[in-house]
Amino acid sequence: MQARRHPRKKVRHGGAILFTRECFHGPAQIRLPCDLVDISETGARLSGAILHALPPVFVLEVKSINLNEQVQLRWKLKHEIGVMFLQPINLEQMNITVARSPGEEGGLKRRRRA
Repeated sequence: MQARRHPRKKVRHGGAILFTRECFHGPAQIRLPCDLVDISETGARLSGAILHALPPVFVLEVKSINLNEQVQLRWKLKHEIGVMFLQPINLEQMNITVARSPGEEGGLKRRRRA
């Protein structure tokens, strides 16, 4: 059982990390692919191949759940990072479907509103 104030929901959605980086010819918009692994009202865990050299604050975009939020980098492993939302989000409004356990049939789907 999790001893967290805001429990995480295991999910699997493709997303992107967005930020601006200064280059010799001026600012460049950077977009790195990532996977949203789990999420709570206050933060998320992301995985991906290129998660090194990120700025301390960036935008996390996950179009499948209409997420576009500024986040702060909190921790980093080889292929995973933890982020904190600068403003808490309301997961109930996002209708996120919890990821299925391995072996269950079907893919991940976003719940449809009635």
